[in-house]
Amino acid sequence: MITNSSSAIIRQTAIGAFIKSLGEGQATVDYSPFISVFKTATKQADFGWFGAIDYPAEWGGGRAGSDMKAYTDTLTPKVYGRTYDIDADLFADDQTGTAAERAKGVAYMCREYTNVLASEFFEAGTAGTIDTAYDGQFFYDTDHDESGTNQDNDLTGTAATGTDPTSDEFETGVGDALEAAAAFKDDKGHPIGGRAGAVIEVPPRLIKVASIVLGSRMAKSPVAAGEGGAADQSGVTGVFRNQYSWFVNYHATNTDRFKIHWPASAQSVGPLVMNMREDWRIKTYDPTNDKDCDNRNLIQIATRARFVVGPGLWQKSIVYIFT
Repeated sequence: MITNSSSAIIRQTAIGAFIKSLGEGQATVDYSPFISVFKTATKQADFGWFGAIDYPAEWGGGRAGSDMKAYTDTLTPKVYGRTYDIDADLFADDQTGTAAERAKGVAYMCREYTNVLASEFFEAGTAGTIDTAYDGQFFYDTDHDESGTNQDNDLTGTAATGTDPTSDEFETGVGDALEAAAAFKDDKGHPIGGRAGAVIEVPPRLIKVASIVLGSRMAKSPVAAGEGGAADQSGVTGVFRNQYSWFVNYHATNTDRFKIHWPASAQSVGPLVMNMREDWRIKTYDPTNDKDCDNRNLIQIATRARFVVGPGLWQKSIVYIFT
């Protein structure tokens, strides 16, 4: 039987465990390095950023002007949440820590959901079904017009066995993608993509070939002292000699492709941006003193957040599809 005193303890335990776990733990997939987060207090925000900054010029006796483009994308936060119903009798004598463990699980799923949304955006990037890039093209497209050129971050390659590449075909694809990204230009014609720090994303179906190519041929992990780059502490992913790494996206639905992402930096946003109006929060309801409790025999743990994930710089991501 739930009493007022036990109810208060359960509330405090669940809320404390949720808040602590929300900022800790390891997600299945972590896209946070590629998402630039901006906090707002409005129903929607016109997310804007300036275009590229030109190089200085030799002084010629007067100010050398340089126009700076401005880009805008309207990002409207959506409300996300779920209410979890748990039999009140299970919490009546919570000596085994059930409340805390359930709250930790709820926090994990909230944290993981951001990664799900990021994965879904990248998965839909070749069709623009979620949103387009700032230039109006699909996020992954063959004709991004910057500096008067058509730049291509939507590459394809032939696999002899259909969509299952051999090790040689996969290695060629990685090389082609890195080479293409290294040539990306901003609106001033300056190089912007293809630098160290890139992360290669593969679906579960390509784990075997990726392990062969990225884990042995092109990489060694961890990086030895003095060789440059940061050693890989996870023991799971490989670290390239030229400081690239890779991971498996277990949320991926397209199994015939890999992607390469570059993280956000002090100089530019990442391939994704987030308008965060309200971060995840938790509230508990129980039969002892909550008129809002929907069922008198349930403990309810409710979560809520308001945010949206949208496109950042397309130059910070490239896809390679095997056909």
